[in-house]
Amino acid sequence: MQDQLTLSALIDSLKRRWWIPLVCLFLAIAASVAITQRLPKIYRASTLILVEPQKIPVAYVRPTVTTSIEDRLRSLQQQITSRTRLERVIRELHLFPDQVANVPMENLVGAVASHIQLEVRGTTTFRIYYEGTDPKEVAAVANKIAELFISENTEAREKEASSTSEFLEKELQDVKTKLEQEEAIIAAFKREHMGELPEQREGNMRALEALQSRLRTISESMTRSKDRRLALESQISDLPTGGTDVNQVSLQLDQARVRLQQLLTQYTEQHPEVTLQKREIARLENALAASPPADANGPVPTVSLFATRLKADLESVESEIAALSREQDQIHNDTNKYQQRVDNAPRNEAALNTLTRDYDNMRMNYQSLLNKRVEAKLAENLERERQGEQFNIVDPAIPPAAPYKPNLTQIIALGTVTGLMLGCAFAFAIDLLRPRFRNEEELAAAYGVKVLAVIPLISTEEIRRRSRTVRRVLVGSGVAAAVLGALAFAFLVTRQG
Repeated sequence: MQDQLTLSALIDSLKRRWWIPLVCLFLAIAASVAITQRLPKIYRASTLILVEPQKIPVAYVRPTVTTSIEDRLRSLQQQITSRTRLERVIRELHLFPDQVANVPMENLVGAVASHIQLEVRGTTTFRIYYEGTDPKEVAAVANKIAELFISENTEAREKEASSTSEFLEKELQDVKTKLEQEEAIIAAFKREHMGELPEQREGNMRALEALQSRLRTISESMTRSKDRRLALESQISDLPTGGTDVNQVSLQLDQARVRLQQLLTQYTEQHPEVTLQKREIARLENALAASPPADANGPVPTVSLFATRLKADLESVESEIAALSREQDQIHNDTNKYQQRVDNAPRNEAALNTLTRDYDNMRMNYQSLLNKRVEAKLAENLERERQGEQFNIVDPAIPPAAPYKPNLTQIIALGTVTGLMLGCAFAFAIDLLRPRFRNEEELAAAYGVKVLAVIPLISTEEIRRRSRTVRRVLVGSGVAAAVLGALAFAFLVTRQG
């Protein structure tokens, strides 16, 4: 008796009960065909969309939309499968006409969204799939979803470009306001410290040098004027109370000329002492020429005019000294003022550098934002005129000729394999449930005795005829089952195709 599952036992069972797997195969094929007929036919339509690159070279116009196609498609899919848009698709295409009035719209929208599939192929194409029970309906929905993808992508790109441009415009205005404030602060600082700015330091130094040169000239002129004043005072003090005669003036003139000759032996014509002596000689000559001639019978006339001239010259020299002194004081004041400007220049330079550094940074930021705003405006115009990256339908959806589900080949193949496996299991199970000794080896193994002889099966003609009839019936049934299965398969394939 056999009680273990072995390959040889299974093969023996199949040899004896080969008709059981054949019947199970027939029943499995029939069940597969019946299931295929009863399952709803699901059709699938697809639309191929091409992602066309930007028509204007990126070197000339840089796009502001830089997200990858996968990210954009995920975002677009979320937008398109929203309740608002899918509800519009359901109403426009008259989907679920018998359920719109009875089934909540959320359930219908969820059913449509669950039948939409998106497949990205590389970075240039993607497909939109839609499944349903009506071939024309699934094609219409697939094309409608593709149109929504295209319109949503165009709108999203325009909106993103416009948002970028508006953001840069607002930032530019803010930076411009701050830049104008910095310019006002710098202008006020320069007005407050006019003359003490770093760029005016060279001018102040040149002004100081000019003032110092003028101060030296004034000092020399004052020295000469003071010497002349001393000489005039000396001459006036030498005049007698009753006047001075012409002979005395002549004597002074001769002495002055002698003094001039002595000076010329020591100095040049341009020396201040020589110039002063020449001026004294000219004064004495003028005084002598202005004196009245002496009367032969009268006394020697006095030269009161000469004394008056001396006093006038003294007053002129005093006025000149006073003017030089005032100018000297003014130059000292101006020198202190310019020196203070020069001294304050480093401190003002440090403060101005701080203000200028902030201003320069802000100006660079403003220029950068200005350039970006120009680029954003170009990108916005590019999207508005449909010159940027666009979605175009390459292969629109058409009503499918055959259903996508159920798959007849897969179902019948699965039924066939299942039927054969069940048939083999049944055949072996029957042998296990009806134990018999089928050969001497099983008998010896069961009782532990040695078989001495085996009596063969004695069959009559009636038994043989009956056995042949059964085999013919079983073989015919198997052939009929195979033929019927093949015909059913061909019929279903033809019908679905």
